[in-house]
Amino acid sequence: MGRWIVVACSFLVLFVSQGMTLGGLQVFDEKLLAHLSETSGQQISLGAFKGGLSIMFATAGILGMLAGWLCDRIGPRKLIFAGLLLLALGNFMYSRVDSLQDIYIISALFGLVLVLCGLMINVYLVSSWFTHKRGLAIGLVLAGTSLGNAAFPKLNGWLLQAT
Repeated sequence: MGRWIVVACSFLVLFVSQGMTLGGLQVFDEKLLAHLSETSGQQISLGAFKGGLSIMFATAGILGMLAGWLCDRIGPRKLIFAGLLLLALGNFMYSRVDSLQDIYIISALFGLVLVLCGLMINVYLVSSWFTHKRGLAIGLVLAGTSLGNAAFPKLNGWLLQAT
């Protein structure tokens, strides 16, 4: 039974971390872009604004090569905890964005979040708990990514309309 709790926890970690970094924040793009243009006094292009996604994925790609090594050295639980703390920090920082540079810094931080509590670390963790039904367990965990990316844009859109 304990190993299925690990699956449920890993599912939730991916649901939240992937849902918030990859899909959930894009709901706020239009209002945030207008806010940034207003505070900077100049029109900021959507391309420059979306450059943050490139930074996030580049950070995750470059630092992701170290994820396995870190997991062996530190352990997946500590990495996941650190990743979730950074996700909370990044979301707090996102609420205080005043410049395009802020977006880029937060995007790099979210890239680190994708490394520390993302797919590889959770698959590593769940794999260590299973020999039989490992494929089922990993499949359930990875469903958290897609379901988080489906749920958070809807939730955040609802929250945006409610304010």
